[in-house]
Amino acid sequence: MNGTIDGYLLKYQEHVEPKQLNYEKYTKDGRVRYEKKYQRRTDSYTYPDKTNKNVCTIIVSNIGDTLKISNAKYIDYVNEKSSGLWYKEGYFYNMLDSSAYNPLCEGIYYKGAKVGLWKFYNRNGDETYSENYNYPDTSSTNTLIFDDEGRIQNEGKLINGRRIGHWKHFYHGILENELYYNSSNELKLLVRHYRSGGKLMSPYVDGEIDGVQVEIDTNIQVRKYCTFRKGVKNGPCIEFDKEGEIENESNYKNGRETTVFSNSTNAPKINGFSHGYNVQYSLRDGHKMYEGEKNMGYNVGKHIVYNKNEGYTITYFPKNVEKLMNPCNNDMKIKREFYNNQGNLISIEE
Repeated sequence: MNGTIDGYLLKYQEHVEPKQLNYEKYTKDGRVRYEKKYQRRTDSYTYPDKTNKNVCTIIVSNIGDTLKISNAKYIDYVNEKSSGLWYKEGYFYNMLDSSAYNPLCEGIYYKGAKVGLWKFYNRNGDETYSENYNYPDTSSTNTLIFDDEGRIQNEGKLINGRRIGHWKHFYHGILENELYYNSSNELKLLVRHYRSGGKLMSPYVDGEIDGVQVEIDTNIQVRKYCTFRKGVKNGPCIEFDKEGEIENESNYKNGRETTVFSNSTNAPKINGFSHGYNVQYSLRDGHKMYEGEKNMGYNVGKHIVYNKNEGYTITYFPKNVEKLMNPCNNDMKIKREFYNNQGNLISIEE
C-alpha cells in the first residue's frame, strides 16, 4: 500500500529452534494498530481522528503478571516521523521500575498531570503511602499540557488539531523554548532560552534550520550569528565578545569551516581541518592541556600533553604529511618522551 506494510509483520528470534516470535505488528490503512515486543510488551494504538493518537502500553512478567500499564495521548499527530506533542492520560500502574523519578505507584493522569488519589508501593507490593493531587487549572483558551506535578509544560493554540502561532515549552515551570508556527502548521522560528538569561533564535524552513541563527546575551547584545542552509552551516559565522568586538569569524561551505579570524589559541581551520599551531586550555581551571602543530587535521612535529600534577608527555610525529595520509605506511615512527613535574626525563618510548 503506497510502499508501506499493511497487515501483519512478524519477526522471529534468530538461530533459535523451535521458532520463537520476537516481534509482532499490525498495520491497517497505513497506521499501526498494535505492537508486541520481546514477548512481554504490547502497545495498542487508536486514532480518534487525523490529528490525535492514543497509545496503551502493557508490560507483563515471564509468568504473565502485569508489571506496568501506561496510557498516552498524542496531539498534532501526523505520522510516526512527526508524532507531535504527547502527554500521559488515564490509568497508570507501575510495579516494574523503581526510582525517585519513577516510583512504584498507581493513579490517574489528566493532560499530563497526576490527579486524584495516588497510591505508592515498596518493592514487595505493599502500599507505603498515598497522596491526593488537585486537578490543574484548564480555564485558559490555550491548549495546555502539564507535567506530573501539575505545572504547565506546553501551551499554545490548536486550530483544527494543528499547532498554530506562538507555543511555549517549560521545564519544571521554567520557560525553555518558544516555537512559532505559521497558519499551515509549519515551524518558522524556534527560540531557546538559556538558564543564564540569553537566547538562541533559529529560523526554520521545511523542518530544518535555514537562514541566520542569532544568539543574544542577557543584555540583548548579539554574541553570535551563523548562516544555515537546509540544516547545515553555510556562509559566515561570527562570534562577539562582551564588548562587541569580533572574537571568531569563519566561513562555512556545506558544514566545513574555514577560519577568517580567531582570538582562540586553537589552530585555525581550512575546509574543516585544523591547520596551524594548536593550544588547548582547561575550561575548568585554565591550565594548559595540550599544544602542537596541525597540518590539515594531522598531528605533525612536536606535541606536548600536560597531565596536571603528573608531569607531561612529548610525542614526535613525522612532519611528512604524505606519509601520515598513507594508511599502508608501516614505516612511520613515533617517539614519546615522559617527564615528571620537575621536567626530568623518566623514560623514552619508540
